[in-house]
Amino acid sequence: MPGAGHTTMTQGLVKRLFYPAGFKPGFLRWRKIQQTIIAVAFNSRVSKNEQLRLFVNLAYMGTLNGRPIVGFSQAAQEYFGKNFQTLSDEEYLSLVAVLLAPERYSPATHLAANQERVKRIHRLIAGACKPTGLADVEYVNCSQ
Repeated sequence: MPGAGHTTMTQGLVKRLFYPAGFKPGFLRWRKIQQTIIAVAFNSRVSKNEQLRLFVNLAYMGTLNGRPIVGFSQAAQEYFGKNFQTLSDEEYLSLVAVLLAPERYSPATHLAANQERVKRIHRLIAGACKPTGLADVEYVNCSQ
């Protein structure tokens, strides 16, 4: 799927759950192969809905005042002072924008970059643009 990148949600979860000290592919990329095998097994045992729930709750969302922010719920509190359920669509997309590069798109420290990414995501959702390929996770064709 264009714009999806090279790592699946399941692979991202495997990194967070099975490599808590950080993921490094290692010699001959053995850990990447190992990660893929674990992801295939994980995917066959955990529903996509449960994977999405885990992803939303475990996603790294940047740092604020030297503390890591993990999950959409904590990010909603830290960035907007709100419960996740009460976010506006714009605030929700602001958090979605953070996922790609939490430090670069932080609404607390890089608001303009975050808002620009939110605009590109809006254009993508509206069908006004398409990613240029699998690796186009920045949605370069979606800039106005």
